[in-house]
Amino acid sequence: MQPGPRMVNTGIQQGIKTFHRDSKRFVRSRTLYRKWICFCATVSPDGKRVRFTVGDTALGATSIWEVGNNGSNPHSVLGNWQGGSTACCGSWTADGRYYIFQATQSAPTTITTLWALLDSGPMGAPLQLTNGPISFGNASPARDNSKIWAIGVQPAVEAVRYDSATKKFVPLLTAVSATDLEYSADSKWVTYVSVPDATLWRCRADGSDRLQLTSAPERAALPRWSPDGSSIAYVRLQPGKPSKLSVIPAGGGTPKDILEENHSQIDANWSSDGKRIMFGSFVHDTDVIYIRVVDLKTGQVVTVPGSEGLFSPRWSPDRRYIAALSPDFTKSCCSTIKPKNGQPG
Repeated sequence: MQPGPRMVNTGIQQGIKTFHRDSKRFVRSRTLYRKWICFCATVSPDGKRVRFTVGDTALGATSIWEVGNNGSNPHSVLGNWQGGSTACCGSWTADGRYYIFQATQSAPTTITTLWALLDSGPMGAPLQLTNGPISFGNASPARDNSKIWAIGVQPAVEAVRYDSATKKFVPLLTAVSATDLEYSADSKWVTYVSVPDATLWRCRADGSDRLQLTSAPERAALPRWSPDGSSIAYVRLQPGKPSKLSVIPAGGGTPKDILEENHSQIDANWSSDGKRIMFGSFVHDTDVIYIRVVDLKTGQVVTVPGSEGLFSPRWSPDRRYIAALSPDFTKSCCSTIKPKNGQPG
C-alpha cells in the first residue's frame, strides 16, 4: 500500500487534519486549516487534495475550500459563483470526474439543490442536478458512478396546541405551515415565520386577515410583538451579512434596523413601555457574546453587566431581572437590572 492520506478529521477550532499511514499504522498528522468552523472534509480519489466546508456563523454563510494533502495552496473552490456562499457538503464520484455538492437558494422559495462540478479538465460553472420542489442534500455518489444517493426533504410544519379536555393536539392555524409563532399582548393577533420560505407574516388569531410582511431572499426568524401591538421586531437574515434585528409595522411597510453596526444581533425582547429592545449580540470572528439594550428613540446602547458569554435574554414579568442561557445550553443565569430613572425594563 502506498503512503498517503487515508482519513480526515474535522472540528470546531481544531481545523482540518489529515492522517497519513504506512501499510500497518498511522504515522503522521498535519493540520491543514484552522479558521472558522470546518466540516464535511473528503479526500480526492487520487489522494492529493482535501475539500471541506467552511462555515461562517456570523454571516450565516458556508463555502467549499480545497487544500493539498500537505496543506499547500488553500483556496475557495467555487470562487465568485453566485451560489458559492451557500455551498456545502460535497463528495467526489468514484472516478474523480465530478464533485457533487449542495447549495441553498432563498428566492423565489427556500430550497436546497444538488450540483455537479466537473473535476477533470478546465474548471467550468457547476451543473444543476435538481430543481425542487424537494430539497436534496447529503449526496453520496454510487461506486459504479451510475447514480447518486441523497436525502430528499419537503418540509411542512403545523403549529398545534394541547387541548387538556380532549387530551389531543389541535391546530392553531389551519392550512398554514409555520414556526416561531408569537401572539400579541391582547391575544387577537399572531405573527409567524412560514416554512419553508422563511418569510414573516401576521394574521388574526383565527387565521383570517393574513398579511405577508417580508419576502425572499431575506429570511426572518423569532418575531416579537411590541407591547402596543403596532410593530413586530424580528431577526433579519440576508445572505452573506450579519443577522440584524429589525422592526416592521404590523400593517406592513419597510423594516428598520434597530441599530446600524457590524455585530450580529438576535432574539429581540421589548421593554414594557415599548421604548427599548434587549437582544443578544456577538462579534464576527470572535467568541465574544453578550446582552445589550438599545433605546429605539435615541439609539443609545448599554451592555448588561455580567452578561458576557450569555444570549437568549428574557425579562422577568416585573422587568427587574434578566434570565439568559449559555451558548451550549448547559447553563441558565439570572441578572438583576438596575432601574433607569426609577423605571424598570
